[in-house]
Amino acid sequence: MDILNWLYLRTSKLIRKTPNNPKTDLIAIGADVTFQKRDDRYQTYAMSLEDLGKTVGCASNTYTTPLFEEYPYVVLPSMVESCTFIENTTTIPFPFGYPSNWQGWKIASTILLDGETSYAYPIGTITIPNTPTSVNLSWKITGSVTYSDSFFGDIAVTNALGLFNNIADSAGGSSYCQIYFVEFPTVVGGNLEIDIVMFVDQTSISPVVGDMEGRVSFEYEFLVEEGVTPEFVF
Repeated sequence: MDILNWLYLRTSKLIRKTPNNPKTDLIAIGADVTFQKRDDRYQTYAMSLEDLGKTVGCASNTYTTPLFEEYPYVVLPSMVESCTFIENTTTIPFPFGYPSNWQGWKIASTILLDGETSYAYPIGTITIPNTPTSVNLSWKITGSVTYSDSFFGDIAVTNALGLFNNIADSAGGSSYCQIYFVEFPTVVGGNLEIDIVMFVDQTSISPVVGDMEGRVSFEYEFLVEEGVTPEFVF
């Protein structure tokens, strides 16, 4: 790998806190090309600071999953590591203080509601291997509910995902529904397996919803102990 003159950069006061031009400024990166191609294993190449920022910043928000036009799971549930990290500063000893940091992971999906009075959609199973002393799931759930309002000429209406949401009623117009997620934990050997199910039900708010039609999109973020890599199976 090429050796950069870091001492020259420092003595020439070329170490900065802000870039000159993110679009054209380059940063050197060492690529692992194996010992068969280079005797020191690494080959130097460069990327613009802007491209590097996009690559690193978007990596934690890139889901690899099938998409469907008409299917209950329009975006099939999948999981990625998130940017959320809780750096533990407690000085209280265990068991009252927690000894480790927490890392965030998140599951995303879009689910189609196709005209039933209630729904129970399995999101998938999270497996936490060699389960630590404490597991902190359900850090936050964000998303939206979109439906077509026939009363206003079939316009698309989107509202933020919450306990009570507007939704289309197949009888015409819109009503209210409640959307919530339930975790079902099971210990299997030394692992903890957690089934997550999304429920969509009627509410007591008038008018009471009949056959619910619409689309629910969400990101379900949870926390586990740093160093523990959860697995997700839909």
